[in-house]
Amino acid sequence: YRLTNKRLTVRSEPPVGEKERTDVAFEDVTDCITVGNLLWGDLLVTLKNGDKVELRSVDNFVEFKKYILKKAEEAKAGKVD
Repeated sequence: YRLTNKRLTVRSEPPVGEKERTDVAFEDVTDCITVGNLLWGDLLVTLKNGDKVELRSVDNFVEFKKYILKKAEEAKAGKVD
């Protein structure tokens, strides 16, 4: 996973099959929910068009969620760097 000031990038590199990459602009994010324990957690990011992007086994999942929601609000308000 990679977070920048404009987008979230999710890359999938399975041992068998094709590699996938998904880029999500923060302006398309409507919600972000987490499920986790003390060490790591999963995030589910919901987009404007109803699609969902899943991030699994994220170490700092609470900080990821805060950052994603903050950047989504800034993008909606037009404050993107």
